Amino acid sequence: MGLGEVEREYVLVDVEQAGEHRVAMLVRGESAVVIEQTCGPDTEAAYGAPTHTHKIMVGWEACARALGVRAEDVVPALLSFFGDVRDPALLSDLMDVLDQAGEHYTYVAWSGEGDAVFRA
Repeated sequence: MGLGEVEREYVLVDVEQAGEHRVAMLVRGESAVVIEQTCGPDTEAAYGAPTHTHKIMVGWEACARALGVRAEDVVPALLSFFGDVRDPALLSDLMDVLDQAGEHYTYVAWSGEGDAVFRA
């Protein structure tokens, strides 16, 4: 981001299926921050808490390389990546793409019960 640019948020996914609600957002700042939150019975069964949130922080150039686009095209590329309303991508799908491309990112996860995971 250049001088004077402000953070901006984009909704990548907002779906509810079988009582499970999932929202994924992109926050455009110094790095790309993708946040995904789930809540519902499946989340509680998997994580022992009614909500689970996790996010990645990745540089714009690294994200661009992994997605095969220019840095200025990362936002539309992510909107497209997550955009299939019938079968929207998960944050873990984006992490797989970054891992396969050998790109570095930071991962943080936490539950409604206060448990947290951090991986850099």
